[in-house]
Amino acid sequence: MPSFVRAKLALRLEKVISARAKANQIRKPNSVLTDLTEQKINTREELAKAAGVSQGAIHKTKVILERATDEQKGAGMYEIRAHSNNRKVS
Repeated sequence: MPSFVRAKLALRLEKVISARAKANQIRKPNSVLTDLTEQKINTREELAKAAGVSQGAIHKTKVILERATDEQKGAGMYEIRAHSNNRKVS
């Protein structure tokens, strides 16, 4: 499965992971870490792990999905490149 498709599927989990991170942040006091097993939750990092891609690929996929036309989204065949200088969605 292409990395774009994996990242797109992982982005469906963004609200769930973000809510879990927010709840975790509210639950613990600012000055004291009560439980060492409770670690900070980085939403983008968790999404990247779930998709098996880099955090940058998650960000790029999100940008593509926000900027692409409906026709481009329907094609759904994007290649995410690590050092892409071209910011235009095509």
